[in-house]
Amino acid sequence: GKIGKVSGQASFLTFERVDFEHPLLSGIFEAKPFAKKNRQQSIESPQINTTLEYRSGPTGQSIIRLSNGTSFLTEYKIGKGELLLYSVAATLDWSDFPLKGIFVPLVQRSVSFLSSWNEQGAEHFVGRTFRITLPRKVFEVGQSSSLTLKSPDGEEEILQPQASDTKGGERTFVIERTEAQGIYGITRGKDLVSTFAVNVDPRESDLRRVSAEEAKKWFTDHGLRSSAIHIVQRNEDPGAIVLRSRFGTELWKYFLGVALLSALAEMIVAREGREKGSAQLR
Repeated sequence: GKIGKVSGQASFLTFERVDFEHPLLSGIFEAKPFAKKNRQQSIESPQINTTLEYRSGPTGQSIIRLSNGTSFLTEYKIGKGELLLYSVAATLDWSDFPLKGIFVPLVQRSVSFLSSWNEQGAEHFVGRTFRITLPRKVFEVGQSSSLTLKSPDGEEEILQPQASDTKGGERTFVIERTEAQGIYGITRGKDLVSTFAVNVDPRESDLRRVSAEEAKKWFTDHGLRSSAIHIVQRNEDPGAIVLRSRFGTELWKYFLGVALLSALAEMIVAREGREKGSAQLR
């Protein structure tokens, strides 16, 4: 059935939860280069007047969920293929989705995602967490040894599946350690099961000058206190600033100045006392 009224404007639904780690959405809904990497991402949600009353069920994965709990975009695995189900028609009678900035990239990504032979064709960037899905044949009876992830720098890690599709038999793995750039391999014993590439984010090659405000915001978003950030000016000595940040400010100069002032004040008071005593003797 359907929820809502076609062309109705009295009430509407919005996006409630978006799986940004899904290969379909990974890397396309990003803010400017110096935004916080691990921040809570968000998408400008369309106003949905009418939608199919649809839930993903045990065999589907909801990529975008609406505020009423139904699924806006669901992924299904059918044999060796995949299916994406949108519960809202791409017409202005149902929502203003076609007018939003996410419409074109989402449709383009959907076509690219479904036409690729597997989701490992998605872009993976250094330092990002993402998921890969291995087919059922990898987990056939007799394949008892565990899977190992080998990174380009020689590090190895035992993989544990996050979830499995009870119908298709595929298993999903979360890849978290992606510090090295290059080709990663998933092996079982000496057999190579799958490979995927991890590249440097092309935005890191953006050589445009960053303003001091953007730089400070980037550092504070990543956990640094604003008081610990110092922008070195042209007339400042970077070495002195680094030493001061490591060891603090040397106070002996200030104490020496206070001591000299105290000694001078003592001399003045002592002199006035002597002059006053001499005047009384006269």
